[in-house]
Amino acid sequence: MGLADVIYRRLSGDENGAQANDITEEAAKHVPRNFLVQVIGSVATKTGDQLFSPRLLLTWLMASIGAPAAAISLIVPVRESLSLLPQITAAAMMRQHAIRKWFLVGGSVTQAASILLMITVALLFEGALAGWLLLALLALFSLGRVFQSITSKELTGKTLPKQRRGLAGGTASALAGGGALLVAAYFIFLDEDDVTVPTLCVILGIAAALWLLGAILFAQLKELPSEVDDDGNGFVNQLKSGLRELKQNRGFRSFIAVRTGLIGNALVLPMVVMIAFQESKGSAQSLGILMGGSGLAALLSSYIWGRLSDKSSRLVLIIVGYLGATLAGVSILIAQMNASTTRTVLVMLVFFALAVVHQGTRIGRKTYVIDLANADNRSTLVALANTLIGIALILLGGISGALSSLGYAWAIGFCALISLGGALLGHGLDDVQS
Repeated sequence: MGLADVIYRRLSGDENGAQANDITEEAAKHVPRNFLVQVIGSVATKTGDQLFSPRLLLTWLMASIGAPAAAISLIVPVRESLSLLPQITAAAMMRQHAIRKWFLVGGSVTQAASILLMITVALLFEGALAGWLLLALLALFSLGRVFQSITSKELTGKTLPKQRRGLAGGTASALAGGGALLVAAYFIFLDEDDVTVPTLCVILGIAAALWLLGAILFAQLKELPSEVDDDGNGFVNQLKSGLRELKQNRGFRSFIAVRTGLIGNALVLPMVVMIAFQESKGSAQSLGILMGGSGLAALLSSYIWGRLSDKSSRLVLIIVGYLGATLAGVSILIAQMNASTTRTVLVMLVFFALAVVHQGTRIGRKTYVIDLANADNRSTLVALANTLIGIALILLGGISGALSSLGYAWAIGFCALISLGGALLGHGLDDVQS
């Protein structure tokens, strides 16, 4: 028995090895190896995500170089929507190839290159020019993430059995959170009152290196060939298939509605970060505490969210909807308080709790759509879901941005309402793990 088999059996509890649950018998033979490769590769990229974190580190960097508020308010809509909108086209391209892991590798390399270019901009420019250039490079980063997003779900569905997919994602997120804690500790004990741009760029450089490491690891996946669409009408076929699924698949429509509501959990995080930035005047310790909170949230909660998602991802989506709405409401109350140590501590605690909810949202929605789909329609459902959510992000992000001009309380309140809507709609979801 090899090391991969030992690790897989310890984590999964499958004493007799992997079972062909929603994958082929041939694919089941390679599950331990692929499980280990996906976990380690995802640890690298997820740690890069934790360090780069557009909602946190990029927001802090843009604030530090004097980027305009309009550019900062577009971070989440650009980051999320552009990684989702082109996915029907990406799925069509992917389905023309029997081996699909190279799209994941290419997406990882593109994200690393984008971050390296961001470092160059941050060191050479400042003010509005730097802000808009960073936003443009974030758009490039997001386009690279298109292939990472859709291909990672496709490969998870192809190579890992049902009821072990959430475990892989949760384990990777937890380990990545531990890595982010080390960087957070550096900032917490930093002597400087403010975080310098070169210091932030070093962290970005580490994130880029981790994305490149992830690309190398993902190339080691043992992937069996898939059927290909080679009639030259891949995009049209994907669009027709997607619209047919949207019309006929009630469970898929319900998932789209719930996931749209849970956008509120993503939009609220940068607002809490900006409250913390203003409260602390950009201190290194505050950034370190926020990064530590984000890493600790992933470390403590991701494995649990993953295991719970393998039992009922429907329940996870309901829970995170209610929690996100409640915490957004609490943050409104905190924002109305006078500046004080108590207010600072409460902002940090709410950010930590929202980071826990964010981990549950990501793992729950990914596990749900993978298990809802099958080998024939998985890439179609993932692509259409992400495209529709990308459109919703632009609309809801625009509303949130407009409301933020009236005050953060208005925008946060809007996020609370749509998260609550997602939770309520979650009760109508089917249980896809049974």
